[in-house]
Amino acid sequence: MIIRIFEVSAPVHFQAVVQVLLGLLALSFFVQGMTSLVPFAMTTVSSSGLSNPQEAFPFFIIGGFIASSGLVWAFAPTLARLITRGTGEGLVLPGSLRDWYSIGFVVIGLYHVSERFGGVITWFHFFLKRTSGGHLGDVPEQIDWYGVTGAFIPFAIGIVLLLNARRWGCALAKKHEHAQQELESLQ
Repeated sequence: MIIRIFEVSAPVHFQAVVQVLLGLLALSFFVQGMTSLVPFAMTTVSSSGLSNPQEAFPFFIIGGFIASSGLVWAFAPTLARLITRGTGEGLVLPGSLRDWYSIGFVVIGLYHVSERFGGVITWFHFFLKRTSGGHLGDVPEQIDWYGVTGAFIPFAIGIVLLLNARRWGCALAKKHEHAQQELESLQ
């Protein structure tokens, strides 16, 4: 049985591929921002509750990082036009836009899963030992929520990206093609 991964279709212009890559970069920024925000919020709010205005400063930095990922995502078409300015319409790449989005989601998903797999296994083992009453050795009893969320959030997002890569790739390609048709009809 042969599984067809790529569709036979018209090649994709370089600008569209750059737009896909910028969107995936924005997604990666978002994951990194959330990985920083969640454990920081959990430890800060639970321990002191932001009694000092200076304690809120990291929230603004992390929030700015997450907001910048949204801006890169929103302005990816404009940024792609600026980046590819001067390459001309002749530069095309094989595969469809669906393929490029799908490959991108798979690559980002695999990166996050492979990067955090060891930490997830370690924390899973720690929680199993702790709940079963097993000897933890020299491991402290206090849970490091930075470590837990830093391992599990990107890992879970990576799994979600892997499982939904093709579906999301098709949806984004359809949206991109629709926006391109509207742009061409205005000209």
